[in-house]
Amino acid sequence: MRLHGVDLENDLVLELVSLLRQEIYVSPADKLDAALTAGRSEVGLSVNERNAILDVLDHPHGRLVELRRVLLAEYAAPSN
Repeated sequence: MRLHGVDLENDLVLELVSLLRQEIYVSPADKLDAALTAGRSEVGLSVNERNAILDVLDHPHGRLVELRRVLLAEYAAPSN
C-alpha cells in the first residue's frame, strides 16, 4: 500500500494499525484497516491522521522510518 507517498508492505501497515489502536487512535487505524481489506493501493492522510501516525512512530523501523521522515519533512517545509 502506498501511504502518503511511501510504499509499505501490508505487514507494516498492520503494525501501524496496531500501534494506532494501542494509543487509541481508532479512526486512522480503522481507515487503514479498511483500506487493506478493500485492497486499496493508495491512501491519503488528513492532518490529524498524519499527526496520529507521527505520535506512534517514535522508534520506527524499515519503511516506517521513511514514512516518518516524509511526514516530518512536511512540518519543516516552509509554507507559502
